[in-house]
Amino acid sequence: LVRVCNVLKWTMSSLMLMAQALMTVFSICSCPLFCLASSHVDKHNLHSKFCGSYRSYNYVGLRCQYPLSPSMGLMWYQPSPRNNSLPLNSRLRHEPNHDDQLERFGWNEHDGGFYGLQEIVDPQNQISLTTQLVYIPRHDNETGRWTLRVRGVKHRPEHHHDDDNKSTNLSLLWYLTTPENLTATYNPSSGIIYGEHFHTCINHAANNTYSSYIDSRTNTSKVYNATYFAVFQVPPSQHFNPKPIVLQELRNPTSTLPPHLFDPSALYRAATVTKGNQIVQQVFLETPFAVDFHFELHTRHGLFGNGAMLASDTTCSAASWGNVTEALNRARINFQNRFQKTFLTMERSRVHDRRESGVTTLQVATEQWTDDELRTAQYALGNMLSSISYMHGRSLIYDFENETITTGPQTTGLAIVPDRPDHAQGKRSLLSSMSRR
Repeated sequence: LVRVCNVLKWTMSSLMLMAQALMTVFSICSCPLFCLASSHVDKHNLHSKFCGSYRSYNYVGLRCQYPLSPSMGLMWYQPSPRNNSLPLNSRLRHEPNHDDQLERFGWNEHDGGFYGLQEIVDPQNQISLTTQLVYIPRHDNETGRWTLRVRGVKHRPEHHHDDDNKSTNLSLLWYLTTPENLTATYNPSSGIIYGEHFHTCINHAANNTYSSYIDSRTNTSKVYNATYFAVFQVPPSQHFNPKPIVLQELRNPTSTLPPHLFDPSALYRAATVTKGNQIVQQVFLETPFAVDFHFELHTRHGLFGNGAMLASDTTCSAASWGNVTEALNRARINFQNRFQKTFLTMERSRVHDRRESGVTTLQVATEQWTDDELRTAQYALGNMLSSISYMHGRSLIYDFENETITTGPQTTGLAIVPDRPDHAQGKRSLLSSMSRR
C-alpha cells in the first residue's frame, strides 16, 4: 500500500507537470500566419515558437509551422575505420532507431519556444553530443534566428581503460530540404544556403580541429578542412530522408581515405549544381569540437511581405560565437527560473509507514523535491515539448459505395509523442489518422 501511494503521488505530480506543459504548448497560436496579422499578438513571442524542433522523428531536426517551410536536420557518423569496423549504413545517424543502440538521447531541458538542451550518447560512433537550441530575436522584431549549437566529446564507457588524451573523429552533415516546387541555392564561397525568405549557415568554434586521414596507398596524410557539399533535386518521397542519397554519394570503394561530398576547392566546371531542393553540407572534426548551425527566417520578405531580400540578410556575421553563447546562457537561466517558479514552489506529500508497538500506521510528511526528482521532471517536460511535430497533408477519403478514393483538403496539425526516446512514431500516427475519417 505504501508503494502504491508513493507511485500515485508521483503520477499525480507528473500529470500536473504535463498539464502545465500542454497549457504552454497550446498557448501558441494554432495558426501562426493568422495570428501574425493580429495587432495584439506579441510578434517576438510568436516568432520564438513559429520555428523550432518540430521534427521529433529525427534525432535533431528543425522546421517552421507552415506547409512550405524548409526542413533542416543533422546527421553524423564516425568516418575513420581506426576503431570502427561497422559499415557506413550502420554508423550514419538520422532517425531514431533501436538498431543504433544509443545509450541515451533526449531533451533534458526544453521550454517549448526559446530554448532546449539535448544529450546524445552514441557508443558505436564513440561520441557524446550535446545539442542546444536557442532563438535570438533581431532588433527590428521582424525576423529571428534559431541557432543549434552542437558539442562533441569522445564517449568513454564506464569501467573502460582508455587513453584520456586520445581523441576521435566525427563527420557532421547539416541538410536543408525545400518542399513542393521550391528550391534553395548554395554559395560555396560563403557556405550559405538561401531561399526566398530564409538562409542557413555554419560557424565553427575557434579551437576546432579538422580531421586528417592517412592514405595507405601513398602513406600521406590529408586534412579534411573544407565544408563539403552536395545539391540534389529529389522526388517528394525523399524530401524528409536524405540518408539514402547521402549514403550513395559517400560510397567510394577505390579510395583508402574516407569518402566525402563535393569539395568546393575543386569547382573546375561551371556546370556544378548549386541549386536544388535538397542541400547537404559536411564537415570532419576531431573531438572535442563545437559547431553552430544558424537558420534565419526573413518575415519582411517572401513569407509575410513583399520585396527582395537584402544582401545583409544572408550573412552570418551578426551571429558571432560570443553572441550565441550569451543567448544560450541567458535562455538557460530563464528556463531554470521559470521552472522553479512554476514547479519548485509546490511541496509534495510522501507517504511513510511507521511501526509503533507492532502496529503499522501511515504517516504523511511534506517534503521538497530532490535533485534527482527535479532532473526527472525537467527531462519529462523537455521530452514532451520536444516531441511536438508539425505535420501537414491531405486526407484520403474512401467511398465504400462507389469504391473510389477522393482527396480531401490539406490538413495541418501538431503531433505529440511523449515516448520519443523509445520510438518517434508521431509522423506515421498522424498521417495514418489523416487518411481516415
